Amino acid sequence: MKKYIYLTALMSLLFVSLNAQVLSNQIIMNQIADENAFLDASSNFNSEVIGASNNLGKGLVFPTVNLITFEFKLDNLDGFTKFPTYFNGMVVYNNATGYINTDGNRPSTATYVTPGFYYFYNPEGHNNYSVKEGIWKAMGNEGKSQLLDWFYMPSILVDVSTSVTETSINLHDEYLRQFNADYPLSGIVKNPSASNEDTFTRVYAANELNYYIIGYDETVFYEITISDEGEMVYSVNADNVSDKTYMNIVFVVK
Repeated sequence: MKKYIYLTALMSLLFVSLNAQVLSNQIIMNQIADENAFLDASSNFNSEVIGASNNLGKGLVFPTVNLITFEFKLDNLDGFTKFPTYFNGMVVYNNATGYINTDGNRPSTATYVTPGFYYFYNPEGHNNYSVKEGIWKAMGNEGKSQLLDWFYMPSILVDVSTSVTETSINLHDEYLRQFNADYPLSGIVKNPSASNEDTFTRVYAANELNYYIIGYDETVFYEITISDEGEMVYSVNADNVSDKTYMNIVFVVK
């Protein structure tokens, strides 16, 4: 009898200790071994089958994390029993906005993140025993950022010395020229302008971008159109050119 009381008290203390960290609506039991799912909460809360309340036991509440400063803890990983995939598929709710840090135990890709759910894509983590080649990807909206991913057109020189009608520039070609002479059509390439030779940049194909003019000198440029492939056709009135003549273009990832 004394042993029974002692074990009950011990289990109660253990449950209280665990309960302080992770709360559940019902007691979690190990009853689905050798099944597809590793966790099933439908038995007690399925309103279609057992008529459970529509308001109780329906949500999964995630802890929040600042992905900009978040760093993986790898000290105890052995590649077999503890996170053998090196966190491939891990889901978090990020509450920060900005580019993630890439030093330490973090991916080498400086993903721009905004508040929302992200998953860690690291399919080769189990082979290279690293998180460096992984990348944080936004969930929802087909895995793209919840905000528009946009960047300015790189600076180029436009000839406005003479008046012309319907001349053209391929904006995507100009965008690609910043990488190297034999620029790729798309993919991940080394960034030649970075001091760290191991820094990589995502290069987008012409059909992966939208092209927008956000401002221009209307006294100089007119009849401007941009095709889906980035071909900009425009006309120039050279009589009105000044040192304040300008055109600003942004690329937005589809």
